[in-house]
Amino acid sequence: MVKQRDMPLLNLNRINMEQNLKNIKVNFKNIKNNIKNIQNEIVTPALRYNNVKKDKYIIFRENINKSAVYRLVNNINGKCYISSSRNLSNKLNIYYSLSSLKKKEGSIIIYRSLLKYGHSNFSLEILEYCKSSILTPRKQYYINLLKPEYNILKKY
Repeated sequence: MVKQRDMPLLNLNRINMEQNLKNIKVNFKNIKNNIKNIQNEIVTPALRYNNVKKDKYIIFRENINKSAVYRLVNNINGKCYISSSRNLSNKLNIYYSLSSLKKKEGSIIIYRSLLKYGHSNFSLEILEYCKSSILTPRKQYYINLLKPEYNILKKY
């Protein structure tokens, strides 16, 4: 049985435990961010376009009829989306079409993010140009490695 005089000590211990738990959560979040930064540094993209809006026509010109695995990166919060395409310029055309983004915005997180933050706040990284026959396993490799936040499906 707890005595009346021990009550302040119990409350103090509870407060200390709650503060320690908060510190652990903050430390865990910092560790997760550090791991994410290290994972991002591991990959050197074949090409990087720092501003998807400004570089739109260069992106189209340089990627006509090319198959690749790519990553769209939100430059504000660091979140990313990884996908692949047999014809990259055609696929990227969807991201530039506001009507396509708005039509499907409820179902695809990257579409909502492009609409919310704007194209100028995204960069595009061509992670790897490859034959269309190996696109799916290469995309899965990068998803497993980089753990993109905007991808809903984690297994393809």
